[in-house]
Amino acid sequence: MSPHAYQLKILLKGIKPPVWRRVLVSDDTTISLLHEIVQMAMGWYNRHLHNFLIHGEEYGVAYEGGVRFADDPDQIRLAGFDFRPQERFEYVYDFGDNWEHQITVEKILPLDATQTYPVCITGRGKCPPEDSGGPWMYMAHRQGKTRGDDKHLFNPELVNRLFRNLHSGRFTRAKDLG
Repeated sequence: MSPHAYQLKILLKGIKPPVWRRVLVSDDTTISLLHEIVQMAMGWYNRHLHNFLIHGEEYGVAYEGGVRFADDPDQIRLAGFDFRPQERFEYVYDFGDNWEHQITVEKILPLDATQTYPVCITGRGKCPPEDSGGPWMYMAHRQGKTRGDDKHLFNPELVNRLFRNLHSGRFTRAKDLG
Protein backbone atom coordinates (compact mmCIF):
# COMPACT_ATOMS: atom_id res chain seq x y z
CA MET A 1 0.00 0.00 0.00
CA SER A 2 1.38 3.41 -0.94
CA PRO A 3 1.94 6.06 1.74
CA HIS A 4 -0.92 8.37 2.64
CA ALA A 5 -1.58 11.58 4.46
CA TYR A 6 -4.41 11.94 6.92
CA GLN A 7 -6.38 15.14 7.19
CA LEU A 8 -7.29 15.28 10.87
CA LYS A 9 -9.71 17.62 12.57
CA ILE A 10 -8.89 18.04 16.25
CA LEU A 11 -11.92 19.38 18.14
CA LEU A 12 -11.71 20.40 21.80
CA LYS A 13 -14.97 19.09 23.27
CA GLY A 14 -17.17 21.12 25.61
CA ILE A 15 -16.06 24.59 24.45
CA LYS A 16 -18.28 27.16 22.72
CA PRO A 17 -17.62 28.69 20.33
CA PRO A 18 -15.78 25.60 19.09
CA VAL A 19 -12.00 25.39 19.23
CA TRP A 20 -10.53 23.15 16.55
CA ARG A 21 -7.53 22.59 14.28
CA ARG A 22 -7.17 20.86 10.92
CA VAL A 23 -3.80 19.24 10.30
CA LEU A 24 -2.22 17.00 7.70
CA VAL A 25 0.00 14.20 8.97
CA SER A 26 1.69 11.32 7.20
CA ASP A 27 0.50 7.79 7.91
CA ASP A 28 4.05 7.13 9.16
CA THR A 29 3.37 9.42 12.17
CA THR A 30 3.99 7.68 15.49
CA ILE A 31 1.80 7.97 18.58
CA SER A 32 4.54 9.97 20.33
CA LEU A 33 4.76 12.41 17.41
CA LEU A 34 0.96 12.68 17.20
CA HIS A 35 0.93 13.63 20.89
CA GLU A 36 3.39 16.45 20.15
CA ILE A 37 1.38 17.52 17.11
CA VAL A 38 -1.84 17.80 19.16
CA GLN A 39 -0.01 19.68 21.92
CA MET A 40 1.44 22.21 19.48
CA ALA A 41 -1.68 22.58 17.35
CA MET A 42 -3.94 23.24 20.33
CA GLY A 43 -1.50 25.42 22.25
CA TRP A 44 -0.96 23.11 25.22
CA TYR A 45 2.40 22.99 27.01
CA ASN A 46 2.78 19.25 27.69
CA ARG A 47 2.61 19.76 31.46
CA HIS A 48 0.09 17.00 32.16
CA LEU A 49 -0.59 13.34 31.47
CA HIS A 50 -2.56 12.29 28.41
CA ASN A 51 -3.85 9.31 26.46
CA PHE A 52 -5.32 8.39 23.10
CA LEU A 53 -8.22 5.98 22.82
CA ILE A 54 -8.05 4.34 19.40
CA HIS A 55 -10.15 1.29 18.48
CA GLY A 56 -10.83 0.67 22.18
CA GLU A 57 -7.14 0.63 23.23
CA GLU A 58 -5.19 3.27 25.17
CA TYR A 59 -1.95 4.70 23.76
CA GLY A 60 0.34 7.49 24.86
CA VAL A 61 3.76 8.54 26.03
CA ALA A 62 4.62 7.25 29.51
CA TYR A 63 6.33 9.53 32.02
CA GLU A 64 8.05 8.67 35.28
CA GLY A 65 5.40 8.42 37.98
CA GLY A 66 2.60 8.59 35.41
CA VAL A 67 0.47 6.32 33.29
CA ARG A 68 2.12 3.31 31.64
CA PHE A 69 1.11 2.02 28.22
CA ALA A 70 1.49 -1.50 26.81
CA ASP A 71 2.94 -0.34 23.49
CA ASP A 72 6.01 1.72 22.57
CA PRO A 73 4.68 5.09 21.31
CA ASP A 74 7.71 5.47 19.04
CA GLN A 75 6.87 2.20 17.25
CA ILE A 76 3.10 2.52 16.81
CA ARG A 77 2.32 4.31 13.53
CA LEU A 78 -1.00 5.67 12.31
CA ALA A 79 -0.82 3.47 9.20
CA GLY A 80 -1.25 0.44 11.46
CA PHE A 81 -4.76 1.51 12.47
CA ASP A 82 -6.21 1.26 8.93
CA PHE A 83 -8.31 4.37 9.47
CA ARG A 84 -11.24 5.12 7.20
CA PRO A 85 -12.60 8.57 6.31
CA GLN A 86 -14.80 10.03 9.07
CA GLU A 87 -13.45 7.58 11.65
CA ARG A 88 -12.92 9.16 15.08
CA PHE A 89 -10.72 8.62 18.08
CA GLU A 90 -10.14 10.45 21.36
CA TYR A 91 -7.27 12.28 22.99
CA VAL A 92 -7.52 13.35 26.64
CA TYR A 93 -5.07 15.85 28.09
CA ASP A 94 -4.69 16.68 31.78
CA PHE A 95 -6.55 14.02 33.72
CA GLY A 96 -7.47 16.61 36.37
CA ASP A 97 -9.01 19.17 34.01
CA ASN A 98 -9.96 16.43 31.53
CA TRP A 99 -9.61 18.26 28.21
CA GLU A 100 -11.23 15.85 25.75
CA HIS A 101 -10.37 16.12 22.06
CA GLN A 102 -12.27 14.36 19.30
CA ILE A 103 -9.96 13.60 16.39
CA THR A 104 -11.68 12.86 13.09
CA VAL A 105 -9.90 11.39 10.08
CA GLU A 106 -11.63 13.68 7.59
CA LYS A 107 -9.78 12.55 4.49
CA ILE A 108 -7.13 10.09 3.39
CA LEU A 109 -4.99 11.71 0.71
CA PRO A 110 -2.04 10.65 -1.42
CA LEU A 111 1.20 11.62 0.27
CA ASP A 112 2.64 14.72 -1.41
CA ALA A 113 6.41 14.24 -1.73
CA THR A 114 6.89 18.02 -1.89
CA GLN A 115 5.05 18.61 1.41
CA THR A 116 6.66 18.45 4.83
CA TYR A 117 4.36 16.88 7.39
CA PRO A 118 2.80 17.76 9.76
CA VAL A 119 1.20 20.96 8.58
CA CYS A 120 -1.68 22.92 10.08
CA ILE A 121 -4.02 24.10 7.34
CA THR A 122 -6.66 25.92 9.36
CA GLY A 123 -8.41 26.16 12.69
CA ARG A 124 -10.63 28.27 14.84
CA GLY A 125 -10.55 29.73 18.31
CA LYS A 126 -8.01 30.19 21.04
CA CYS A 127 -7.35 27.20 23.25
CA PRO A 128 -8.19 27.72 26.94
CA PRO A 129 -5.21 28.26 29.24
CA GLU A 130 -3.56 25.35 31.06
CA ASP A 131 -4.94 24.64 34.53
CA SER A 132 -8.14 26.61 33.95
CA GLY A 133 -10.33 23.88 35.44
CA GLY A 134 -11.42 21.97 32.36
CA PRO A 135 -14.24 22.79 29.97
CA TRP A 136 -16.91 23.22 32.63
CA MET A 137 -14.94 25.65 34.80
CA TYR A 138 -13.58 27.48 31.77
CA MET A 139 -17.04 27.92 30.24
CA ALA A 140 -18.50 29.02 33.59
CA HIS A 141 -15.87 31.74 33.84
CA ARG A 142 -16.44 32.71 30.19
CA GLN A 143 -20.21 33.04 30.58
CA GLY A 144 -21.33 36.49 29.58
CA LYS A 145 -17.93 37.48 28.22
CA THR A 146 -17.64 38.03 24.52
CA ARG A 147 -14.65 36.76 22.61
CA GLY A 148 -15.06 38.94 19.53
CA ASP A 149 -14.59 37.43 16.10
CA ASP A 150 -13.46 33.95 17.11
CA LYS A 151 -12.10 33.01 13.69
CA HIS A 152 -9.30 35.55 14.10
CA LEU A 153 -8.11 34.09 17.41
CA PHE A 154 -6.09 31.40 15.63
CA ASN A 155 -3.23 31.68 13.18
CA PRO A 156 -2.11 28.38 11.60
CA GLU A 157 1.27 29.85 10.68
CA LEU A 158 2.20 30.08 14.36
CA VAL A 159 1.55 26.34 14.70
CA ASN A 160 3.47 25.62 11.50
CA ARG A 161 6.51 27.42 12.94
CA LEU A 162 6.41 24.98 15.85
CA PHE A 163 5.96 22.07 13.45
CA ARG A 164 9.04 23.20 11.51
CA ASN A 165 11.00 23.04 14.76
CA LEU A 166 10.07 19.36 14.97
CA HIS A 167 11.88 18.81 11.68
CA SER A 168 14.88 20.96 12.51
CA GLY A 169 15.59 19.12 15.74
CA ARG A 170 15.16 22.28 17.83
CA PHE A 171 12.08 20.88 19.55
CA THR A 172 12.38 17.99 21.97
CA ARG A 173 9.68 16.39 24.05
CA ALA A 174 9.98 16.96 27.77
CA LYS A 175 11.32 13.82 29.44
CA ASP A 176 9.28 14.44 32.57
CA LEU A 177 6.45 16.64 33.72
CA GLY A 178 8.42 18.37 36.48
